[in-house]
Amino acid sequence: MNEKTRVQNQDDWKRTQIRIPIGLYGDLVEYAEQNNLSLNTAMIELMDKGLGNQPNDEMLSRIHDLTEEVLELSRESREMRMLYVEAMNDNFENLPTNLRSKYGKIIKTILEEKAP
Repeated sequence: MNEKTRVQNQDDWKRTQIRIPIGLYGDLVEYAEQNNLSLNTAMIELMDKGLGNQPNDEMLSRIHDLTEEVLELSRESREMRMLYVEAMNDNFENLPTNLRSKYGKIIKTILEEKAP
């Protein structure tokens, strides 16, 4: 949300007053200063994060972990394809002639992926 949106749409906003513990207020002020935000914008941003409307550090960390898992699975899948290629190469002469062409094309495709 940008500053212009808030100014132009004041009718869409509810003005309210809250009581908060002094320590929490200090934390809010510090957060606002560190992020170069007004106190109001900082509170809205933190409420959005708390309500799940914005990604928080825990969510971003989980996304990073899942990305690493996907990359690892991709590497493992590539390794499995290469093992398949090796097995096919080792047994290629034992395949019936009609299957050699089909598996040869598969092996060629996989080997081309490996090429730099």
